Order: sequence, then structure tokens, then C-alpha cells
Amino acid sequence: AGALAHARAPKVVLVAMTDIATNYFGVVAETRLKTLADLKGQKVGVAMGTSSEIFAIQALERTNMALKDVQVVNVEPPEMLAALVRKDISAFFVWEPWLTRAKLATKGASHILPGSDFYYIHNHLVMDKEWIDKNRDLSIRFLRAVKEAGEFAMQKPDEAAPIIARFLKLDTELVKELLPKCKFMMVLDDVTMQFMKKEVDALIATKRITGPFDYKGYVYPDLLREIDPKAVNYTLPQ
Repeated sequence: AGALAHARAPKVVLVAMTDIATNYFGVVAETRLKTLADLKGQKVGVAMGTSSEIFAIQALERTNMALKDVQVVNVEPPEMLAALVRKDISAFFVWEPWLTRAKLATKGASHILPGSDFYYIHNHLVMDKEWIDKNRDLSIRFLRAVKEAGEFAMQKPDEAAPIIARFLKLDTELVKELLPKCKFMMVLDDVTMQFMKKEVDALIATKRITGPFDYKGYVYPDLLREIDPKAVNYTLPQ
């Protein structure tokens, strides 16, 4: 979303990568579908314009398919399970907590397709450069607050889980299951650049944006460098 926004409004800049989550994405499918290859020709739920779309593209590539090889139904995550139950779709590409919720709610009528757990979700903090310039001190304090919150969630998950659950309106036990999947960080490093380039390439390939992408204008290290200089160490993609 950040890269897409920057392509349309250059004032949107990347300030930091804040976390990486593993086993956070998956494909929920009817039990008759056993592999990713079985999705060919099926009606498949994808939240277009989100990481669900990027995940779907990369998952299908692993079986030499593309989005054109399935019948894409544009549906948001909260509606995916209902669409599967109604048989409007046969599978969907989604992230947590919808992944676990679907698995529990369908009671054996669906499963998570093997081989769909490869995708690493990475969250990037983006901000309005014009707002940063007008509110420099507040921007620094905001960044410190995000860093502190992430470190608290990592170091004291039992205390953090009820707070997160209350804010997201989720069950606390579900949040406790999800927290170990997330690794908080606040960096601008080469891993950040690799993740970013992969998604930018996908946006260009799907004609969501036109290349070349302005990496130099998008990556804005000044705020993070001020609060944690060691966290800024990267080479811009070509």
C-alpha cells in the first residue's frame, strides 16, 4: 500500500519496517482441493489491491499459474468465510486472524492448503513527508512510541495480548496464539529493500503502477536514523 500510494503521491514516504510475521498467510480451501495446483479454474477469493493479491500471485507462480488461471472473486477478508460457506468461492487467500478463524469455524469442511505457508508478511510504516516537515518533534515522538509498543509486545506478550485483543476486538487467547508469529523490529535494512522490491515488481507487473519506481524518493531514513542510527543500513534497489 505504501509503494502504491507513493507512486500516486510522492509525499508518502517509507520510514521503517516494523515487523515480519511467519505462517501468517495461507490458502483456505474446500477439502476436495488438495494442492495449490487444484485451484486452476476455481472461484478464488482475493482482496485485490492488498497483500492478499501479492500473496496469491506468488503462490500461483509456484505451480506455474497466474491469476488468469483462476476465477478471481474480489472479496474482503471478513467476508471470505461466508463466501466459502455459501460456495460462492472454493478457496481464498488470506492473513491472520481470518486464517485460523476459518479453520475453526468450518469444522473439517475446509483446510489450509499445504505449501501456502511460505509467505512472509512485512509491515512498513509510511508517513506524509509534508506532515513530518511541519511536525518534526511530534514525528520523532510518534516513532519512539511505535518502537516502544513493539518492544513491549515482544518482551511481555502476556501483558500485551489483552490490550491488543481489546483494541482489535479479538479473543485474548487467539491473540496469544498469533503473537509468537510476529517479530517486531524497526529498521531500514537490506531485508526491507528486498521485500519492498518484490512487491514493487509485482505492482508493476500487474499494471497497478508504472516503472521505474522512485526508490530514492520513497525511502526516508532521517527519522529512524535520529532515534536509532544502527537500524539504518541499506542499499537502494536498482
